[in-house]
Amino acid sequence: VTSVSDYSGPITGYQQFDSSLQIHLRAIRAFLGVPKNTCNVGGLSEVDLLLPHYRTRIQMIRQYRRMICMNNDRLTKQIFLWDKTLNENGLVSTWSSEIKEIFQDNNLNLLYETSCPFDIKYVAANIRENFKASQNDFLLNECNAKPKLRTFVLFKNFSEIPSYIVKPLTFHERRMMAKTRLDCLPIRLETARYL
Repeated sequence: VTSVSDYSGPITGYQQFDSSLQIHLRAIRAFLGVPKNTCNVGGLSEVDLLLPHYRTRIQMIRQYRRMICMNNDRLTKQIFLWDKTLNENGLVSTWSSEIKEIFQDNNLNLLYETSCPFDIKYVAANIRENFKASQNDFLLNECNAKPKLRTFVLFKNFSEIPSYIVKPLTFHERRMMAKTRLDCLPIRLETARYL
């Protein structure tokens, strides 16, 4: 699901689009087997996948490296150089300015300024770790703000994937575990709230 929804990410990925987040949430709910009334931030923190805007920013860095390594006589490279020149002259905010901001947020300014090829595996892993830490902090704060998840945050370790996600459980077993953890199991304690 994510590979299809992120297909245009290297070009349009800097902003958070609501449609890509909705696809992401729908895939998580289908995997966990939880209903639509499940708290979204709880589901996001259970599966622990990078949010769409983080994934696509990493794809933008990969695209940037491809552009740097491309021959200067190709039309794509010429457009990239024109885009970068516009950004450096301060004429307009472009794709290159978004790339520059990603590097600055991750303390990798030198990679952008030198415009030399770099080890994409190391850089992508470094950026992924920074994004993961940022996402975990965001999800922890969001879960603390939701009264329905007050029990969930007591036992949830936001830096780890829960063991029931990676174990070879049946769909029914995984669904029961997720519903119990996320407080959306239709037990009397839950259903009595709405009577």
